[in-house]
Amino acid sequence: KTLNSLQQLSASIGKESPIIYIRNMKTILSQEYENYELLWSSCFNSQSCVNEVMEELEDQISLCRVDQMWAVQQTFNKSIREGIKNFGKFEGYLYMASDCFMSDPQSLSKLSKRLKEPTISIISPEINNDSGLYWHLNFPEEKSLWEVFNQKQDLVMPMGATCNLHCMLFSHRIYEVYGNILPDLFCSYCGETIFNSLVAAIKQKFVITNDLVVNHRDKKDTRSQPVESVDRTD
Repeated sequence: KTLNSLQQLSASIGKESPIIYIRNMKTILSQEYENYELLWSSCFNSQSCVNEVMEELEDQISLCRVDQMWAVQQTFNKSIREGIKNFGKFEGYLYMASDCFMSDPQSLSKLSKRLKEPTISIISPEINNDSGLYWHLNFPEEKSLWEVFNQKQDLVMPMGATCNLHCMLFSHRIYEVYGNILPDLFCSYCGETIFNSLVAAIKQKFVITNDLVVNHRDKKDTRSQPVESVDRTD
């Protein structure tokens, strides 16, 4: 089974969107896949927003509420700990940003089947918008991923490369080794740079699926940091 956690940070700058949260979580709830729990990670939301979402979905989701400006690494790790406490261990933990949605009803099945592979511990679908792959893998921005790489198999991410964190499934193996899924040392954006090291250290792989696209509504949520970065010269 998997724990699917919709992560939301937009309220930290006053941009909460309960209608979007509900709509996007319904694309998870409509999946043709049953063995999961859906947890909404609500960070710094107003009570009216929480009420609106829970009135619509309360029988189908769990709530993990954070009333401080935490970075997404912290809220996702808290969601996982709460999920394990309430439901027991899972085979994997799916992060999905609140501005993402699934259009393929087999999305969870396609992601979860990769967990059966003994050497794969991070699985990302292809993201239709703002994946960052062209930058990390050094190909022209106007080209699609599969114009550059062979789509006959999943793309195994080479060392030093990554993709933007919008929707990603993490194996319980990572949690067992590190005690968390996402490193939260810096509590800021660019946390994706560590993903390949996380799996390489335990002799695992990070892959992009060749048969699934998840949709991302660009700039409908905020970046993953709770405060602005400060340049230091000392």
